[in-house]
Amino acid sequence: MEGVLFLTVKKEFFGQILKKEKKVEYRYNNKYYNSRIDGKPIKQVILRNGYAKNSPELKVKVEKIIIENSAIPEFTQCKKGQLTLDFEHYSIYLGDILEVKNVGDKFEG
Repeated sequence: MEGVLFLTVKKEFFGQILKKEKKVEYRYNNKYYNSRIDGKPIKQVILRNGYAKNSPELKVKVEKIIIENSAIPEFTQCKKGQLTLDFEHYSIYLGDILEVKNVGDKFEG
């Protein structure tokens, strides 16, 4: 699907996005994500909590995607025994939730 990015997220972050508490999703700036993001007209992201056919899923509008170099609370990166928090990453700014599938009562709180 053109203009749609597919990402898998942990249950904790899926719930925060569903409740509109988390407005930015982060991904490493590496070859894997470069091939999926760079130069693509991404307008929506499909966030899944799991890999099963019936996994909880959100379709969310993407406001913007930028590359930043900063610390992110949910990411840490170890290199040669040192913990580093500042690194280059994609910040995917999330807008309105367009569709919710297979959520049920799994994320009530």
